[in-house]
Amino acid sequence: MNQFDTIRAMWEGSLNEKKDLDPSTIGRIASATDVNNHNGSLAILADALKDRKSVKMLQLITQMHKVEGSMTDGMMTIRNMISKDLMKKAEKTYSNYDEIYKSF
Repeated sequence: MNQFDTIRAMWEGSLNEKKDLDPSTIGRIASATDVNNHNGSLAILADALKDRKSVKMLQLITQMHKVEGSMTDGMMTIRNMISKDLMKKAEKTYSNYDEIYKSF
C-alpha cells in the first residue's frame, strides 16, 4: 500500500463515520413531541441535519395548520414524506439513531 492508498482509505473512512446527535437536541425533539408539536420536532431534526428545505416546508405546514385550525390529510401526507426522508438521513448520519427515533 503506497501513501496515496493510505490517504484514500483514511478519506473514505471519514466519509462513512457516523456521529452522535447531542442529547440536548434529542431532548428538545422529545419535548416538542410530548406536546404534540410534531411539525416542530421534525424541524428540530431537520435543522440538526442542516436540511434547510425540510425546515422551510415544515414551517409552511405549521403556518397552514394555524390558518386551517387542524392538519388536513394533504398536510399530514407531506409531513409524513418529510419525516421518512429525515429519518433515512438521520440513520445514515447519527450513530445514536435509535435514541432519535424513540424521541418521536
